[in-house]
Amino acid sequence: MPMDDLMERVARLERQNLMLRRVLLSALVLVAAVLLMGQVTLPEEVLARKFTVVDDEGNSRIVLGGSAELYGVIVMDESEQPRAVLMMAGENPEMRMYAADERKLVTLQAAPERTFLALSHAATDKVEALLSADANLSMVATCNSEGKARSAVGTRDGAGFIELWDTNGTKVLTQP
Repeated sequence: MPMDDLMERVARLERQNLMLRRVLLSALVLVAAVLLMGQVTLPEEVLARKFTVVDDEGNSRIVLGGSAELYGVIVMDESEQPRAVLMMAGENPEMRMYAADERKLVTLQAAPERTFLALSHAATDKVEALLSADANLSMVATCNSEGKARSAVGTRDGAGFIELWDTNGTKVLTQP
């Protein structure tokens, strides 16, 4: 049975050789990975005109970018309609929120001459409530569904006031 012993030893050597080759190849891959990982560095800055985040179907959901006049972030619904916008319009920051059919529902704008928050009617896109402040006038106003003023309360030149309008748009009360 010396031939059987020899065959058994050859088979064992072949298995050991295969195992040794696998271990050496794994070690080589590990050393290469460590060397390559040491070469990868993160950039200090990424420059682009626009970044777009897409959903699983490839639809744009968030866009960060702009043009010469307007820079901002746009958040879109699944049909790629803008629903929220945070932007710089020139030097003035502005935030807008939209209904699914693109009607503007909320606008918040801050400008050197005036800051305001406008709430629009969901069906008509007309401003129904306004909170506004500037150097001489700070007020809360309400409007009807056509966007006509109905009431205002605030301060003008440091003095308080109340104003009311009837359904025809005629001012019926001014105090003081």
